[in-house]
Amino acid sequence: MDEPVTMADIRKRTSLNEDKRHYQFKKLEKAGLIEITYNEWGGTSTAPMKQATLTKSGEELLDSGFLDENTSEFERANVDVVELSSEVKELRETIEGLRTSITENVYEPMVANQEQINELEEQLSD
Repeated sequence: MDEPVTMADIRKRTSLNEDKRHYQFKKLEKAGLIEITYNEWGGTSTAPMKQATLTKSGEELLDSGFLDENTSEFERANVDVVELSSEVKELRETIEGLRTSITENVYEPMVANQEQINELEEQLSD
C-alpha cells in the first residue's frame, strides 16, 4: 500500500461520517500507524485534503495479519489490554515516585518551616 489514501477514498469505501473519519485518522496517527499529509487544494473542498500513508509500524501490523477479518475483536482487545496494563503500571510507579519526592522535598520541609515559624512567633509574643 504505497499510495496515500485520502479522506475522499475513505468516504467512498466506508460508511463512516466525516467526524468518525477524522477521529480514526487522529487515532491511527497517534498510534504511529499512519502519517498524515495534505495534498494540494483540490476537489470540492476549500481546504487541502488529508492523505494517510502507512508507517513502517502500520505496514508491519497489516502484514502480521492482526487486522484480518479472521482475527477476532477479543484477540485485538487482549493486545491492547496487555499494553495498557504495562502503561498503567509505569504510570503508577511514576506517581508513587512523585508522591515520595513531593513528600520528602516539599511537604516535610514546609511542615518543619511552619513549626519554626510558630516557635518564633511564640518567642516574639513573650
